[in-house]
Amino acid sequence: MKKTLLLGAAAIVAASASADIPAIYENLQILGISSDGKTAYSENMGTLTLIDIATGNLTEYIGEENNGFVAGQGGCFTTDGMLVGATALGAAYLKDGQWIQLDVPNPQFDSYAQGVTPDGSLIVGMVGMAKMSIDDTDTPMQVPAAWSRNTDGTYGECQLLPYPEKDFSGRVPQYVTAFTPRADGNLVIGQVVDYSGSMTSVIYYTRDNSGKWSYNASLNKLCNPNDLVFPEVPGDAPETPQWTDFMTDEEKAAYDVAVEEWTNEGSGDNSTYPKYEDFASDEEKAAYAAAYAAWETAFASWNDKFMAYNAVLMQCFEEGVPVMMNNLYLSADNKSVVSTTSIRYEDPSNWTGISSSYTPITIDLETGKYDIKPHENIVISSLAADGTIFGWTESETVPRKAMVYKPGATEPVSLYGYYQEYAPETAAWIKENMIRDIEMYDYESGSWIPVHDVEFTGTPHVTPDLKVLATAVANVWDETVPVNIYSYVLPGSHAGVEGVADDASDSLKVSVFKGGRIAIEGEADTVTVFDADGRVMFNAAAADVIETGLASGAYIIKVTSVNGVKTVKAMF
Repeated sequence: MKKTLLLGAAAIVAASASADIPAIYENLQILGISSDGKTAYSENMGTLTLIDIATGNLTEYIGEENNGFVAGQGGCFTTDGMLVGATALGAAYLKDGQWIQLDVPNPQFDSYAQGVTPDGSLIVGMVGMAKMSIDDTDTPMQVPAAWSRNTDGTYGECQLLPYPEKDFSGRVPQYVTAFTPRADGNLVIGQVVDYSGSMTSVIYYTRDNSGKWSYNASLNKLCNPNDLVFPEVPGDAPETPQWTDFMTDEEKAAYDVAVEEWTNEGSGDNSTYPKYEDFASDEEKAAYAAAYAAWETAFASWNDKFMAYNAVLMQCFEEGVPVMMNNLYLSADNKSVVSTTSIRYEDPSNWTGISSSYTPITIDLETGKYDIKPHENIVISSLAADGTIFGWTESETVPRKAMVYKPGATEPVSLYGYYQEYAPETAAWIKENMIRDIEMYDYESGSWIPVHDVEFTGTPHVTPDLKVLATAVANVWDETVPVNIYSYVLPGSHAGVEGVADDASDSLKVSVFKGGRIAIEGEADTVTVFDADGRVMFNAAAADVIETGLASGAYIIKVTSVNGVKTVKAMF
């Protein structure tokens, strides 16, 4: 069911008729934003709500809890506003207000469209191959899939992408997914979830000029960084013999009658509870005893294999570098992925002596080398083109707070601190609307204590160019209002104005940011910055992110490459 709401009809606060931002949305949980900053989306109890940031208008697609509409988590918008995700029927896309189902091989199992190229030419996701189960299966429960757009704008048959049949430990993985495609559709990043569901690694797929797909699962190594050798997979434990397999139907019926009589007596004396062997013949008792002895021998052998295998697996759990499921971001240069990992550390306050916390990890797709931030218990939620990482604090006792890692930084700053540096006017608005004095429960004293200036800045999502930021946080500070969650849409920290002045190459993209930062996508050689009078103010070899250190003002940036020169007029 689709419903369109005008600005204000769904309790949008602090937004004028033109929906100027900052804006506050009540009872909406923004979970993502389109790359162009035009549309945000919220999900709640099966209902997907699209928010037109320019007008503030809301469009709801109303479903049922656990059986409704969801958006993909791997870059789900195209540049013309199409969205990919899923309905109760499985993988689908939303275009011109209509949900259209994608072809899937097994409609009875769950399927999802997770990401789409900006031009909409390729959708990626995963499709079900088996029912959800904790048992080992012959195939992953979900496998990677792609849908290519036809010339008439529709999407063709589901194409299963190749995937590894075994995880790092030699067993069938639970899931293998496709998550985010590169703009040209020839590179797709995804994840492999091991058979236990405890270790998730990165996989990527490439498409050659003939259209053939292949996968690279070398990053599975991060789950077993020390190349431990796994012994034979033990398989399922041998089944224990059952008395009923050795008895006649008459004997089993007599046993059932005895159980009924015992129950009716109501004595509760378990010592008199009927036993199967009391109703079996001597030959049947002998057959059962032989089968049980054989089972004991087989189980002992299986248990030895299981313990040997499990010892190596537990060591991988301790030493491995897994990433968080459905938490994966492709860098602007397409060379690395950013995710969240968990670090174990000594903690005398924990009864086990060990604790763990979340932190960002950046992994080079080709080399497998990775960089892990010091643990701050932060889960990432967005990645800007210049490498700025946005995330949120994960804690049971502290309100969720947005955090930011500036490019190259090892320590994060709070969202409020970030805006204080790059956009003081927005920082002032955050202080007025998102920082509060509250009472928090102190477990040591067993009482509520006042805490001042607590940042309720939530889970941030930002456009790649940093022009728009959206975040959501649960309302735990005011129980007197009927609002469970607040979402906020803020102007981002980007202040540059990009304009091509000469024969720029389409292979280069230059973005500029407050503080004198320059981000370059594509292969470049040198960067030169001129002031308004044509004087050279900065010159250096090109890099993905360049800190010029220049003061605020108007500049001209010239980037050279083998394909030509790109000139950008900008404001720092």
